[in-house]
Amino acid sequence: MPSLTQDRNTPRRGTSFMVTDTVAAAIMAGAMYTLDATGAAKPAVAADKKPVRAVCTERIDAGSTDLVKGERAVFCFENSTGVAEIKRPDIGSNAYVADDHTVAKSGSSIAGEVIDIDDFGVWVAIGTAAVPTTA
Repeated sequence: MPSLTQDRNTPRRGTSFMVTDTVAAAIMAGAMYTLDATGAAKPAVAADKKPVRAVCTERIDAGSTDLVKGERAVFCFENSTGVAEIKRPDIGSNAYVADDHTVAKSGSSIAGEVIDIDDFGVWVAIGTAAVPTTA
């Protein structure tokens, strides 16, 4: 799926906390972002090896000297389709980045723990990985 080309009103549930980061690339409001090797924010992509840092609250342009304003909370994202689709039995598992506004059942960049799934999409606790269980 392609990354966002305009701001997205990403629904949120519950309490959140704010973070700020330097900018490495333009990020649309409502997009998940990760940190690059220098610690600067960039839109999340499936190939990222780092977890999602936050959801961008205000669009920021590449080269801006302003800080990226991010929020960590439970957000609703689009669900992948096919084998990558997250389903109700996956609640409590990790959601992974498919692109900056879509999550998948597997991948290399953890978006956060799947909290719920409804008609709006997949609710993910950004910045919180599910704790693996041991037998």
